[in-house]
Amino acid sequence: MARELHDRRAAAETPILGRAAELEALDALVATGARTITLRGPAGVGKSRLALEWSIGRAGAIGGVLECDVEGLGSAAALVRELAARLDVPLATGNDEAHERRVLSSLSVRGRLTLVVDGAEALDERARAVLGRALASAPDVRIVASSRRALGLEGERVLDVEPLAPPD
Repeated sequence: MARELHDRRAAAETPILGRAAELEALDALVATGARTITLRGPAGVGKSRLALEWSIGRAGAIGGVLECDVEGLGSAAALVRELAARLDVPLATGNDEAHERRVLSSLSVRGRLTLVVDGAEALDERARAVLGRALASAPDVRIVASSRRALGLEGERVLDVEPLAPPD
């Protein structure tokens, strides 16, 4: 079974502080029908934790949640292999195109699913295009990505995550 983000509650045992506005902004973007939302900000600002907290708190309302940590992957083939592993899609035979078709087919039949893509700045243009094809082939899939930059996907909405202000 795929490793689902909402099963990783242990990673979020401590409350998230100072991010109520960002959580509300994420909810508002989802309410408008946004299917690609990028949490953009500098390294270490809390983008990954924000995505985790948001998805745990809304798992029932947003359907299934699947985490895909892509930091260090880069290429389309590596992304497809990672998605296949998370979705339990066997890739024993075939070339990269056949593997991608299997993964996209699996996504298209899963129903409502939020794919949380962590470290998305590592993805090259071809890998980002795979995410675009995933959205095109699976209308019930949404992507929430954490990244240092926008992904450049059609319809992408960017939520800038700024460093928290120091305590008074």
